[in-house]
Amino acid sequence: MTAPSPTVTLRRAGPDDRSLVLTWLADFYEESGFDLDRTKAQSAIGKLTENAQFGHLYVIELAGEPVGYTALTFGFSLEFDGRDGIIDDLYIAPAHRDRGVGSQVVDLLLQAAKKEGLHAVHLEVEHDNERAKKVYFRAGFKDYKRHLLSCRL
Repeated sequence: MTAPSPTVTLRRAGPDDRSLVLTWLADFYEESGFDLDRTKAQSAIGKLTENAQFGHLYVIELAGEPVGYTALTFGFSLEFDGRDGIIDDLYIAPAHRDRGVGSQVVDLLLQAAKKEGLHAVHLEVEHDNERAKKVYFRAGFKDYKRHLLSCRL
């Protein structure tokens, strides 16, 4: 008999969470080999905690303890006939991984997206991140065999 998974919750991040989220964001970028402009990251975190029209920044809590962050940002899609969203980062501190937390977070994000009236949710994942892709495929995400291209302005 396996022990039940610890309870995972998403709590909307507020001003008091900004430095903690920035620390996790820096850890996530370092793990991923990305460069982080801390000034721009602080600005983006501030915008998401101050203006719900852009989306929601969440602190991931495991049995009440903060263990990571995620963001659900909003857009609009002609293909999906209305508002859509992007899971823009999903970071769980290493000590809390491989316990089903990520799967629960994705389920909670999809529930939040439905409450927001979103028609689709997108995300990006590294091609070789098989562990994450399993979580996303189990939740219903599909690989449309497209490339996400970006142009920084």
